[in-house]
Amino acid sequence: MDGSTSYIGQVLYEHGNGQFTAALSAADVNLDLSSGFGDGELNFQPWILSVQYDQEKWALTGEYAIRNVSLSGDIRQSDTTGESWYVQYTRRFHPDWQWLIRYDSLAIDRSDRSGSAYQAQGLGPAHARYADDITMGLKWSVTPKLLLAAEYHHIDGTGWLPLQDNPDPSETKRRWNMLLFQLSLRF
Repeated sequence: MDGSTSYIGQVLYEHGNGQFTAALSAADVNLDLSSGFGDGELNFQPWILSVQYDQEKWALTGEYAIRNVSLSGDIRQSDTTGESWYVQYTRRFHPDWQWLIRYDSLAIDRSDRSGSAYQAQGLGPAHARYADDITMGLKWSVTPKLLLAAEYHHIDGTGWLPLQDNPDPSETKRRWNMLLFQLSLRF
């Protein structure tokens, strides 16, 4: 794999000393692929709109992304446009504590959001092509240098799971839960 000329850019608007922020980000990433099976080119073009409204005790954040991935050459031909978005509400209920609730949605292929066409072609389970996630989290700034956080995720779909960790998608479950803990140190 070799990189070709690629571009990335962002336009950012901020108002009220960070109270309202909006950004539009875009990229055009190009890779030349070479293997024993043939040569090809991969092109990745994401467009991402991000918005945040931040008050003293709470913040509302959202993001919407469209991603086009195309592969051409001897290896394989494909052109897929995916979509993802999230909305998150964060509440600071104490100077050192905050909680959040978030809803995320991912469709790997906008023209087959449910994954039913993917499954009908015998490529894998439908739930491997999407993910909808409800998250609840809690953060505690124990000291200015120590942060503890926990998140609970209830997920419908496995579109986020990497194939390297799950080589047989048929063995994954459509609905699953995840509990995450984080210890963060600043120095």
